[in-house]
Amino acid sequence: MQSHVLDFWFKELEPRQWWEKNHQLDLMIQTRFGTLHQQAIKLFEALGNANSLEFERKHKVIIDRFVRYPHRNRILGRISTDEEIAFLKEPDSSF
Repeated sequence: MQSHVLDFWFKELEPRQWWEKNHQLDLMIQTRFGTLHQQAIKLFEALGNANSLEFERKHKVIIDRFVRYPHRNRILGRISTDEEIAFLKEPDSSF
């Protein structure tokens, strides 16, 4: 699976696309690689590290909800949606 991710980022996309706001690209990434979080949860469960497992679960919830990480919007120059702004104001939305 790692080679598929690397091929996608470095062979299919152009570097300028890494930073652009593109909802279609976000959806394509979620469709193609959304199962990575499912696999990561299984790996973290097998490791038995509760902190790492909880961290991964929180990430998966955010990706499932927004298709991206709203925490990264500012640094990436993306405009946050109203829903993302409200989420970022919630307690424990950051880790």
